[in-house]
Amino acid sequence: MSSPALRSPLQLTKRHYLALLGVVIISCSFVIFYLSTQEFLPESVTIPHVSEYLPSFSGNITKTEAPKYAFATFLSTRIEDDMTIEDDVYFTAARVLIYQLLYHPRTRTRHNIPFIIIVPPHVSALKRGILSSEGATVIEFPLLNPTNWTARPDEPRWIDQFTKLHLFNLTEYDRVLYLDTDMLLTRPLDSIFSEEIVHNPQSTANNAQTIEQLEGVLPETYVLAGTEDKGGPGSIRPAEHTPDAQMNGGFWCMQPSTTLFNYYITLLQLGNFDSSNMEMGLLNYAHRANGPMPWKGLPAGKWSSNWPTLRDAEFGSATLHDKFWDSGNKDWIDRELVEMWWRMQGQMEGYWLQHRKIYDLKRRNVFETIY
Repeated sequence: MSSPALRSPLQLTKRHYLALLGVVIISCSFVIFYLSTQEFLPESVTIPHVSEYLPSFSGNITKTEAPKYAFATFLSTRIEDDMTIEDDVYFTAARVLIYQLLYHPRTRTRHNIPFIIIVPPHVSALKRGILSSEGATVIEFPLLNPTNWTARPDEPRWIDQFTKLHLFNLTEYDRVLYLDTDMLLTRPLDSIFSEEIVHNPQSTANNAQTIEQLEGVLPETYVLAGTEDKGGPGSIRPAEHTPDAQMNGGFWCMQPSTTLFNYYITLLQLGNFDSSNMEMGLLNYAHRANGPMPWKGLPAGKWSSNWPTLRDAEFGSATLHDKFWDSGNKDWIDRELVEMWWRMQGQMEGYWLQHRKIYDLKRRNVFETIY
């Protein structure tokens, strides 16, 4: 057997040619797959054009720097067995959301806006590693719960949701858009930061008529913009914002503020809000219509629809909010939306399968070239 040192230049050229041919074939198949993912909506659905203009403004950073935006979600899966990782629907949904926000041709950010996933300590290192490898910025925060009373959420799986409030500590960003993991996107979300109620902070009405004296210090200005909670299927669409409406806890945009976070912590310990919806109840109390910092409604039907129908997509809603994988929704949810979700999840899985094949081939070629 001849040693590597005695191999002819022709042999080396042939081997390298075959390896290069393999890379080209896989790359072409990836490009074909990538282009085929551009359409995932039913043919009857046309999404209205939305401007991608982003404003410049001064927020928590100095005026000499460009504004910083981020998308964010919260993952607190209690499925600890990593051997059944594919059965963790919320972990999978987080991966689908990464793919939609950062990679899908129709829905990805056009301005390289980062995607943050905050997790409590019990989310496994394997799951964090996968989310990080797929482009998310994963940040651990401690669990946040009241110390002198016990929350009783309507759903046991909501027990960790107060931890979501740590997002208000991300003061390195000017604005953060929070989305639940069970979101199906129809277009990019970048231009939400151009909305007037997101761009321009509101002044706090800090006086004896609007605030209880024991509830803590408030910021001079704040930003909290969201969508009305529809409360169930069959509601009027689009749902116009009404003064006494409840903000849905699955989609809102805010300006991080440690003062505001500390105010929430005071409210959390006092417990003078409806805790059945956990952080949604706290936020709706802190930002109630007759309080010092009422939340502001985003344009109806433009950015998010909970309990969605196909009409919401046709109207142009940027996100459709529901557990499309849950067979318990089959009696009322439009089948087209379920199919859209499974196509998106399949495209996500195919995208990463192709990327890993290319990575493995390149790594093998480098190894063979060296050795």
